Amino acid sequence: MRLADVPERKIRKQRQRDADRAKGVLSDLIASAGAGDGSAEPVIAFGSALRGVLEQELASDADLLVVGKRPRHPVLDALHGGLTRRVLGASRADVLVLPLAHRAAGERW
Repeated sequence: MRLADVPERKIRKQRQRDADRAKGVLSDLIASAGAGDGSAEPVIAFGSALRGVLEQELASDADLLVVGKRPRHPVLDALHGGLTRRVLGASRADVLVLPLAHRAAGERW
């Protein structure tokens, strides 16, 4: 959007709409898992994913982090490490990694 010279306020507004929509989806997933009693909280953050996860873990004194892992080629994981591996190495809380199913071409996550 920045390359297309979209005004910064429109970018921020779109980002907020996307974050609100994602938070709603996460809230629905939490409720469907039976944790809609306030014991689990969806969090949407911007910037460094690892820093955001670890800051939220400390701020909420989390006992458990649940991280979804998209399927990738093993070579990519070995070379780059991936967010999941970095969270596992840096988190003080327990981490539950849920592998996400493969998606069909064109299907959204």
